[in-house]
Amino acid sequence: MIVKQKITIELEPTFKTISPHCIIWLNDVEFINQKLNAPIKIEEIVNLHDNILSIKIQRLGRDKFVVTNEPEQSIKIKNISINDIVINPSIGNYKTIDNLYLDDHVVNTIDLNLNGLYELRIPCLTLKGERDNKVKSIKKFNQTGLNADVVFFGASMTDWNFERGKPPIKNKNNFADMFIKKFKNMSIFNFGLSGLTDQEIIENVKYFLKYNHSNVIFLQFISVLGRQIKNTTTGEVYRWSLHLDNSKEDTFIDEFTGMTPKNILDYFVYLDIVPLLAVQIPLIQYFLDEVEKKKIKIYLISYFREEYDIYKKAFPNNVAPYFDIDPNGKYCKDNLYHASPEEHEQFFKKLVNFYQNQVDKTKKVL
Repeated sequence: MIVKQKITIELEPTFKTISPHCIIWLNDVEFINQKLNAPIKIEEIVNLHDNILSIKIQRLGRDKFVVTNEPEQSIKIKNISINDIVINPSIGNYKTIDNLYLDDHVVNTIDLNLNGLYELRIPCLTLKGERDNKVKSIKKFNQTGLNADVVFFGASMTDWNFERGKPPIKNKNNFADMFIKKFKNMSIFNFGLSGLTDQEIIENVKYFLKYNHSNVIFLQFISVLGRQIKNTTTGEVYRWSLHLDNSKEDTFIDEFTGMTPKNILDYFVYLDIVPLLAVQIPLIQYFLDEVEKKKIKIYLISYFREEYDIYKKAFPNNVAPYFDIDPNGKYCKDNLYHASPEEHEQFFKKLVNFYQNQVDKTKKVL
């Protein structure tokens, strides 16, 4: 599937008499090659190349005369938007090249004061997605002929077992299982499974819909901070998250970007997730559209505030209430960023209210 990406770039030059020169490449295709005499805004639709969106901006023209007479000459990156999501352009690397009196170096900036090449490379997929043998061996993922009212898909938050947490807690359920108990006279299934990636969850939904139907699907995504890294020596595949584990050595690489964990941390300044989500927007939209063609309403569940806000903007009619988790809470810290029993219960109540008011207005189930 070819996924179109909408790119918007706004640049503003500063100069007295001699304007700086600019070249812009999107996925190595040249779109602009000119002197900037005034602010410029370009809007282009491009395809991903090898799972990567690449933006390059080269700034030229700072010669000896300019250095002497117009040192303020520059180009400022005023805005970069991907699929209408504004990102922080300073996460891109700006490599200064061919400047008088200065050695080449790399900085993160939006002010292109020196000659150089700005580059921002964003991977679209960060985790592998397929129905592996683990999923295929589980009975609940291979059912056929179901005509459900509600089905939950997700990873560990949807599948969370408090008796296995730290400390073990009995007689507590995750939000999906509480929902099933609440609406016990309805046909509701929990297809959550710990350890799944977003792409694996999507593949499970697609497989389910080949053989079954559900009026409503609630789908819990994990954060795009989660990565799948492989040991280049042993082939071991390990689930790694930027915000939880910084200990992996350079023998591991991210399978989609080819980066080591250290390089990923260095590349994504302040663990900025917005560019990653922005590039995935068309993929998710295509998936949502395919589900709703089957007369099924689907809602995304997110427990990371920044990601939720982006989903809410991009898919306003396909987002469930926010699953509010305190990242500084003791249970969250002790259990690898999982919600406490109280947080599950609070979200469950919000979800029940959402379901009654937004999804099932015609039924009086309670």
